[in-house]
Parts: sequence; structure tokens; C-alpha cells
Amino acid sequence: MDTKRLSLASLAALMALLIMSCGGGGDSAQPKPPAPIDPPLGSIDLPRGPKLELLTGKISADFDNCQSANGAMDEAQFSHLLRATVYKDAVYLAETGENCANVGLDINLSPRNLLPAIRKLSGGTVETALVFYPYSTFGYDPVTVRYPSGFHRKESTGESFVLGYAAASSEWNFALNENEVSLYTERGGWSRYVPGLFRFRPSQSWASYDDLVAGAGIGGGLGAGEPPSHADGKGFEARFTAPHDLEADAAGRFYLIDDGRIRTIDSDYEVATLDHAALGIADMGKVKALDADHQGNIHVLEQRIGGYKRYTWHRLADGSQADFQIPGAEFGATLPTLETFAVTGNDIVLAVRHPFSLTQLYRVSATGEVVELTGTDTPTDQPSQYLLPPVKHIEYGVDGHLYIVLPQGVLIARDYSVQ
Repeated sequence: MDTKRLSLASLAALMALLIMSCGGGGDSAQPKPPAPIDPPLGSIDLPRGPKLELLTGKISADFDNCQSANGAMDEAQFSHLLRATVYKDAVYLAETGENCANVGLDINLSPRNLLPAIRKLSGGTVETALVFYPYSTFGYDPVTVRYPSGFHRKESTGESFVLGYAAASSEWNFALNENEVSLYTERGGWSRYVPGLFRFRPSQSWASYDDLVAGAGIGGGLGAGEPPSHADGKGFEARFTAPHDLEADAAGRFYLIDDGRIRTIDSDYEVATLDHAALGIADMGKVKALDADHQGNIHVLEQRIGGYKRYTWHRLADGSQADFQIPGAEFGATLPTLETFAVTGNDIVLAVRHPFSLTQLYRVSATGEVVELTGTDTPTDQPSQYLLPPVKHIEYGVDGHLYIVLPQGVLIARDYSVQ
């Protein structure tokens, strides 16, 4: 890959533009994403952390003119990325196309272009592993994924599992957009785009009639235009709102977040909602993110009541937890915060931001000690003070690299270790 130094002037312009874009909003009022500034490929040296290199895509995001193209990693393009899942042989990216102004939708709210997909990075190239067509060539319209919010590959069988949602915004903590919910209901969109878990065979690259394994499909109660809801049960008996943050433990049980609750799906596709009180999560606490470490233990990030910068890191395997508070001024009460984290041995790397705005990275120890990895200023003449563009997800790969997912690109810290 041709690696170039990141231009200070270009990055400064990008950061200033992103700061101005951070405004108010709500479940049904979503601000327009910032216009693009295109710095060249390069690297960012964090003041107390690793050097971040651009692995693929680009650092800035252009939602007015989204592109999606396979090829060499330094030439590939992405519409809107959400998550990364890392295996020894490949990295899989969930690509949604969410917020892209140039997606053409038909009367049933199905995309005609920039189809949602799972993209695969392997051997220096990017290809499409799964694409979610809204139509079938076999005379029926399959129930399929509108926005992929999680991916898991079962190593023993080669099967792939994808979590999907619709009519909700990842930039607003997956809250349902009431205007979009009404449109899906009016136009029969819920008979095609069902929130839930989908299973794909090893040789399969597009949707078919029997992919849905957990969630209410056609004939399951949601096909008549009923909006998403919450219900436990097996297979088609279960209901989801906007499930996301898919993780799997060492036994293969899935964990996810749905409407602020932690839910599980077992090998028989039985869906259950966990008792937060039993996990030590406060009644008013907010579950913000999940992660599975390399041993298959599930970790939970809770935002505690009483302040936007107070958190608890829960380790479900042994019931231990660490309370911590990130430094700096209290966040504005009118704006939700977006968090993602990755377990890196005995620590976590945490990203915190507002919708569409700049990201700060922190390292948190098992005892709750916090170290800032990024600076707190927009860039002037010191690269160590850089804030990062909007971060969608952080993943610590089994290959030892730390992956940071941006809306239209992926940063990598190679051979990451605690500094």
C-alpha cells in the first residue's frame, strides 16, 4: 500500500467541519452528515498510543456521493461501514449504506443501488462476501437484511450469521425513527425487512427464502405490517426492535443489544432477555456496547446514571466490574453519546463521541484507571493533539492488530499492545 503522511491542513479542515456539524436532534430528527474533506492516505500518531494507519477506504466521509467498490485495499470504497469482525484469515465489515443521500429507494423502501453487504478483506483485496438483494430471481421477494449490524462466522461449519435492523439510526443509539417506522408499516416493508438474526450457508452469497432464524418473518406476525417490538421466544416467536452489537461467547451463544437490553440467542435460536439487575447493571443505567475477548468472555459497557462521562465495565464471566470516569467537561445533556470498545488483554480501548462528531480514545485498566490516547484539541502544529473522525467500532483482532472502523474506511494499529 502507498502510505503517505496525513496533511495537517487537510486534517485541520476536516476536524473544524466535523465540530460544526455536531448539533441537536432526536429519534425522528437526524442531522445531515458533514460534507466531505478528503485528506490523503496517511497515518496518525496518538500521544500515548499506537500509530494508526489507513488500511482501506478513506478517512473522511462523503454521504452525498457514497461509493462502494471492490479491489485492492488501497482502492476499495465503502458506502457506510458499521462494524468489523476479525478472523485469522480475513476481516469482515458490515456495510449498511445508511445516511447515503444517493441511495435510490423504490416504493417499498428497497435500495436499487449501494446494496447493504458484508465485505471481506483478505490477501490485500476487498470483495463482497454477502449482499442483501431486496428481490429474488425465483419469483418471490425474500425476507432479508436491510442494515447489517453484526456478523459472525461459525468456524466448524463455515456458516455465517448476520444481525439486521431497519427504520433506526446507528448515529442515535439505534433508536427507532418513528417517521420511517410509519413508512415501513404503510408500504409493507416489515414483510421484507425483519429485525433479527439471519443464517447463511458457506456457499451462499445472497438472500434466499429460509435465511431468517430468529425474528418474526412472513407468517410470524410481523408480515402484516406490524412494527418492531420486543418478545422472547424460539425462532419466529421472538421479536426485536433494532438489534446490534452481535458477539458470541466461547460456547457459541450470541449476545446482542436491543432497545437497551442485553439479549441472547442459543444454538436452538431461543431468544432470552437477561436480567440486568442480576448482572449488576443499574435500573437507570444504559447498556452502550458489548465485546467478546479472545477467550470468548463477554464484556459490557454501561453508562451510569448521574453523568454522561461515568461508566462501568462489566465482565460477565466472573461478575467483576470496574467503575471509571473519563476526564474533561460534562457532555451536553441534549446530545446522546456513542461508545464502542475493544477488550485488549487486561485493558479496554474506549471510543466516545457525539453523533457525526469527533472521537476521543481512552485506555481503561481492569481497576478503572483511565489514560487518554488522543488529544483534546483540533490540530494546530502538534499531531499528538489530533482528535479522530467519527469512530463506528473498535475491534481487537485475533491477529494482534487493533482495527478502528470509520464510516468509509478502516484504521489499523499493527501489533497493538498496551504502551
